Amino acid sequence: MSLKKSNSEAKARKSRQMYKFVGCPAFAWIKKKNNNYISIYGYLKHVEDCQRCLPYQPPPLHLNETVKRMAQNLLQLHVNH
Repeated sequence: MSLKKSNSEAKARKSRQMYKFVGCPAFAWIKKKNNNYISIYGYLKHVEDCQRCLPYQPPPLHLNETVKRMAQNLLQLHVNH
């Protein structure tokens, strides 16, 4: 039994990547406790290529609007920790 996937199996799996990879190190961890968002941690400084990138497919999951606004506000304020 081979554990390696065939090319057709690998191509059949849809990519969940929303943006083209440009080597940006930015990331965010969002902590939730008892249905409350208690912290956002990460490195939110994006490289220029990342800031110019546009999504090429819709997001795979719907984000909570409050969390989405918090992240957008932090990015606009250039918060990096």
